Amino acid sequence: MKVILTCPRTPRLYSTGLENLTLSIAKELAKLGVRAEIYTTSPKPENSTMEGIEVKEFPAWAPNESYYLSIPLFLALRKSDADIVQLNGYNNLVSFFGIFAKKAGQKLVFYPCSSGANSVPARIFRKVFDSIIYLFSPKIDFVMFLGEDEKKMYKKIFRGTQSEIIYPGVNPEEVKKSRAKPEKYRLLCAGRLVKNKGYSNLIPAFAKVAEKKSGAKLVIVGDGPERENLAGLAKSLGAEKNIIFRGGLGRKEYVKELERAGVFILLLGFRNVSTVVMEALAMGLPVITTADSVPEFIEKKYVVGIRDPENKEETASVILEVLENPGKFATKNPKILTWGQSAKKHLEIYRKILSEK
Repeated sequence: MKVILTCPRTPRLYSTGLENLTLSIAKELAKLGVRAEIYTTSPKPENSTMEGIEVKEFPAWAPNESYYLSIPLFLALRKSDADIVQLNGYNNLVSFFGIFAKKAGQKLVFYPCSSGANSVPARIFRKVFDSIIYLFSPKIDFVMFLGEDEKKMYKKIFRGTQSEIIYPGVNPEEVKKSRAKPEKYRLLCAGRLVKNKGYSNLIPAFAKVAEKKSGAKLVIVGDGPERENLAGLAKSLGAEKNIIFRGGLGRKEYVKELERAGVFILLLGFRNVSTVVMEALAMGLPVITTADSVPEFIEKKYVVGIRDPENKEETASVILEVLENPGKFATKNPKILTWGQSAKKHLEIYRKILSEK
């Protein structure tokens, strides 16, 4: 069985989120005897082999580092001999054209991993994309959802396509308990520096925390088009010494940041069970997020929810409370899959749809 997994950006350069999910599943599928490859894009394409997985990169047009239109990738999918193509990521043009690249006899799996829409053009595109998915959902053989809430949001769009919820996994070797002692007032956030990740709400709130705790640190891992604006915001608030922009990190460096952190925070402007949240939970970290982003986790008290992230005083108050009493908020974690367990679920689905006429 040959499977091609797509993602908009190359895991060679980005080590968290969707890129980590794609590479992690591919590696575990390979251990199960699947010929897995990754098709992706890069500003400077460079085919490589990552931990035994062939990663094929294609040039792309990527306005605002968001959409990743790649005709070469589309043509490569059309020529491929894969039994299954799995499209990872919802509102990006790699998945958009991946639907039309499906060949006769090939099976198509969609793993939306929704990332919201952070601008008026993006919201317009999202509505267009929803309509196209609705029209062409018969071409999709199976949908994997990140969680209950994502399934509720997209159930009508996929019009009854077979589906299953598969939460993001973790690498048990990466998230095992470390001897490193967390720094009590060190807050970690990870994700692309784009508007819908909530940084413009987080930074002013954390500036208020830093006013009360001068030794508090906010470490932001990730890069993107908003980096310069966010750094300027931190400086304008007098918090530039307390806010550390680490940029994109490799997996080892990112895991070290998880080990040093006292608390993890992600103020998403959309609903999503994020891989970085699952990793933080697996490490035993208290996690703060917006109440709307993972309502199923809020209900079960796996994470601490902020009702109004635009309310800087409320957000600062919650952050400070969790930083002061991390043990109080890290006592109950969900059952978290390993990537190996996730890959086994993938393989079961692949075999099921390949057996169908």
